[in-house]
Amino acid sequence: METDFAPDDEISVLDIAVVLAESWKLILGSTLLAGALAYGAANLVSARYQSEAIVRLSPDEVALLLSPRVIDPVIRNAASFSEFGSSVTSARRAILQAMSAEQLNGGDMYQITLSGRDPVAVQTLLGDLLEQLSKESVPVGDRAELLKQDLMAQQEALATLRAALSRLGGSLERAETTDTGTSLPLVGAGESIVALASATEAKRRDIQNTTRALEGSVGDSDILQEPTMPDEPLEQNKLFIAAAIAALMGILATVYAFFREGWRRSQNNPAADEKVARIRRALKWSLKPD
Repeated sequence: METDFAPDDEISVLDIAVVLAESWKLILGSTLLAGALAYGAANLVSARYQSEAIVRLSPDEVALLLSPRVIDPVIRNAASFSEFGSSVTSARRAILQAMSAEQLNGGDMYQITLSGRDPVAVQTLLGDLLEQLSKESVPVGDRAELLKQDLMAQQEALATLRAALSRLGGSLERAETTDTGTSLPLVGAGESIVALASATEAKRRDIQNTTRALEGSVGDSDILQEPTMPDEPLEQNKLFIAAAIAALMGILATVYAFFREGWRRSQNNPAADEKVARIRRALKWSLKPD
């Protein structure tokens, strides 16, 4: 159906209404078709499951968890994690995209999450990654030797503090049974004992920390929540995706309808020949000879 337009080539509200009325089937049909196809495609995508663990980590340990030192050995020892890629490099990239480490409340607790299509495989993989992290956190080489030397020095210092505390305790007991003039002042002795006891406790904590560092900075006690077994898939917002694609297709169909009407108008309007020629040149269309 041809539509007569004013020769001044202006588009009125009535012209817009005419184009929409003549093209509503095209616009509505393409919108519904695109939405249906998008929703169907979203349903064909496999559901993804997410396993979570809560671990006490330092920033350096988080970086180590996300490094090839931890990920690559797990990939090589994995029985089957084909969904993450056919090679170690591609599988590492896929794991890094599927894994995240979120700090909780600004402290040293991190929520480690890993998503995938197989809930059992995801839980197993996250557990293997944490186990490998624990192994890689064990110091080796010069670092291990320095820690051993620190531990020996701390143990010697602790023995010295305990001996001094024992001697001071004996002096205090003797002071209580002798004359005040020849005994160690009780007040000063009491303060010394408190100071030595505090230093002894601090040194004992240093020994514990050094021993823990030698055994690995990430241990079983740091894993506050083991990797969970996901029983429900993640939400994929299928309706939102379908609606967005349908809306985009509706816009494109509307633009096409107005473009088609403008092209139709140009056929009956000699003044539009120059505009048509410019469009053809811009799109590099071949001009046919008259």
